[in-house]
Amino acid sequence: MTNPILTARSLKLVGSALALLLLQACSTQVYTKTEFQRVGQYWQKDSEAKKTNVENIRAKTWLAGDELNFEVFTDYQVREYDYDLYYYYEQYYFPPKWATLAIPVMGWLACAMGDMHCFGRTTSWERRDTIKENDRPNGTVKNSMHWGVPDASRYQVDLVGTLSSGEEYQDVVPGSRIYKYRFNLKSRLQQWPAMPETLRADFKALYGDNRYESTYTLSAEQLASLQLASDAWNTPQENRHKYFYELLTAMQTQDHTRAMRAFAKLEAMAFEKPESFWYHYAATASAVGNTELASEKAKQYLVKTNKNAYTKQAQALIDAHH
Repeated sequence: MTNPILTARSLKLVGSALALLLLQACSTQVYTKTEFQRVGQYWQKDSEAKKTNVENIRAKTWLAGDELNFEVFTDYQVREYDYDLYYYYEQYYFPPKWATLAIPVMGWLACAMGDMHCFGRTTSWERRDTIKENDRPNGTVKNSMHWGVPDASRYQVDLVGTLSSGEEYQDVVPGSRIYKYRFNLKSRLQQWPAMPETLRADFKALYGDNRYESTYTLSAEQLASLQLASDAWNTPQENRHKYFYELLTAMQTQDHTRAMRAFAKLEAMAFEKPESFWYHYAATASAVGNTELASEKAKQYLVKTNKNAYTKQAQALIDAHH
């Protein structure tokens, strides 16, 4: 005798299996695959290479007159990359349309004539996408160059010289963002504590963790061509002789502007000036249109004079100011 409990359980299992098969038969299935095609190549973007593949930062340096000039360049490499190329494919399975079979005569006739919807169909594989992955440098590079320095870098110029005392002296000149850069070397060197007997310019650039340097050494002839001179390098007596000679020359040629400069230099020096110095200072100030200074120096002359050689002229300069 058949066990009713087992029979019911068996029917339930069979029903579940049939329901699953029916569900699969009624749903569209998608199948995929990826196939390797070849190894491809491409060149790195130039804008990226300028930042990531810096080989050197250097300066072309030359002396023109009193100015030291720089043109700054960055050498970099553009790299070629390999990548793996894959094609991505899809295939579709469309299930049978059982409703067609349920139509008497016409549905059966359609299925008999090969209607693909009666029994389901599977499409051919179609390429849906192209995949590029596993990018890596292949060792091929192109060397290139551009003017200037990378945005995140900084550079400076170190002037290094040996002074007449034998001491080495260093002067740091900050860099500029522009690729052409220059500064007045003569005026800079004349601020040093002593005249340099040798001189070199060390260009230094920092980018990331790397440091790049290039050196330009001035010859003895180039240093001499600058005709360096500074009052700080002379003794007080040398400076007094220097500006008295400059004053005498300027007054002989009636170069009042140059004479005023010499008067101001001599006035600042700690030595006893001749009384005529103050009158001629006043007269020269009047010649360049500075009546206030002319009156001031004329008064100093009248206070200091014992000889009274220019008393009337000095008083006239004072009266002209008022």
